[in-house]
Amino acid sequence: MAKIIFKQLHEAVYTVRKRLQSNPLVDEEAKRLEESRYAALMEIVEYTRTQDFLTHKSVKNKIRFFFNSNYNYKLTAEHFNCPLNNIESTVSYAGKCLEKRIGRDTIRLVMQAQTQDALDAAMLQFRIGINPTGTQSLFVGDLSKWFPEPSNMGFRDLSEFRKEMRLLFFFSIGYFKECFAQVDQKRLAHLLYILQSTDNAHVMERQVLYRLLQGEYQDFVEAWEAWTTLEEKSPFEDRTAISQ
Repeated sequence: MAKIIFKQLHEAVYTVRKRLQSNPLVDEEAKRLEESRYAALMEIVEYTRTQDFLTHKSVKNKIRFFFNSNYNYKLTAEHFNCPLNNIESTVSYAGKCLEKRIGRDTIRLVMQAQTQDALDAAMLQFRIGINPTGTQSLFVGDLSKWFPEPSNMGFRDLSEFRKEMRLLFFFSIGYFKECFAQVDQKRLAHLLYILQSTDNAHVMERQVLYRLLQGEYQDFVEAWEAWTTLEEKSPFEDRTAISQ
């Protein structure tokens, strides 16, 4: 049932918390990863509690009670004096809304991440899902806020302006159109899909793209190397640590 995504999150938090408490990790790197995993899950929990993925007040009220009753369908139905199948339908609907927003496999990816990089990639998928317009900030919009106020500074030597003229040229509509005409539109559309979707088939590619646009690589050459050398083996361990 769709309850699984809520129960899956609950069980994932319990599993990691128990792992941290009952199995002290000697390896510092492994300990840091597990602590990061727990923090990541709690970030998802906090979002789930906001119920921002739901719009109807009646649905929010039922789901809130459903959570507080430890996922008890019968008790929730009795509290709202409605048929059991009404609550089942409500939970199913809410579960699908949450899956659509955060990514259906995000919790599984968080649990199966074997490296901090893989965990970061899973959480990037989550954050893009809950804020799909956030990627717009990665691209240049209104340049006026970056430019200084126009002013006559008294310069006389025209040869001094090379870098500044190149900057204006690079961000001009004409230059952008010229560059835009030289790329394959289908490939560009696919890159934008990778960047903005919660499709877990592209979780690591999304990480590289995001880091490139955030300026986290030294240069484009380093980003391209990361892109073209993505490991064939997934950095997500296929284990059954949580209920499916």
